[in-house]
Amino acid sequence: MAKAKPRLLDEVQQAASTFFQGTLPWHRRLPAEHEQEVFDLRAAYKAGKISLPLRTTARVISKLLRDRGIANIGEQGVQAWLKND
Repeated sequence: MAKAKPRLLDEVQQAASTFFQGTLPWHRRLPAEHEQEVFDLRAAYKAGKISLPLRTTARVISKLLRDRGIANIGEQGVQAWLKND
């Protein structure tokens, strides 16, 4: 009798569930306690309540989130997110 092989479909689904997290935009990977905070920051930036240049604002947000232990948040991704709706 042949040995039972792992089902390829099961392996693909398992691998895809962890891989998919890496393809989400940085703001979709945030823990819930930080999500509203960063959306409030973007609203404040767009309303002119943050008077720093775009690049500086993005750099600060990126650094502070990394300091809080949230990895892989780059300045350019934050810049693009601040500019878009």
